[in-house]
Amino acid sequence: MVLAIIWYFPNRGTPFEIGCKYYFGKNVPVNYGKAKNYFKKSADTGFAPAQYNLGIMYLNNQGVEKNVQTAISYFMLASDQNYTNAQVQLGNLYFNGKELPKNLDRALSFYKSACKNGSQDACNMVKHIEEKIK
Repeated sequence: MVLAIIWYFPNRGTPFEIGCKYYFGKNVPVNYGKAKNYFKKSADTGFAPAQYNLGIMYLNNQGVEKNVQTAISYFMLASDQNYTNAQVQLGNLYFNGKELPKNLDRALSFYKSACKNGSQDACNMVKHIEEKIK
């Protein structure tokens, strides 16, 4: 009984874990504003998953005003730590050319990094782009 009560309280855990609770609505209502604040605390310590999540929030206008440049800045911080999801996201942004100018060389660079980190989807994109630019 005590465990169930402790689990319910949203402010238990690391700032990243609390941010995830608010972002996904785990035992609390979804609250992007609170999620952003907790992710920011965690991101400021250099935690790549929190930096990536903030990038997603800025890219998708979730609890913050949409800001592609801020999103890219957070993705770059996470990518510099070899965080695969951020590398794939940056590759996608440069490949699709919707949020920023299309740049296959930049996309390829990020996809290659993600491929080295084990992303099969990124490896597939490397092959696709290399065939396209030959």
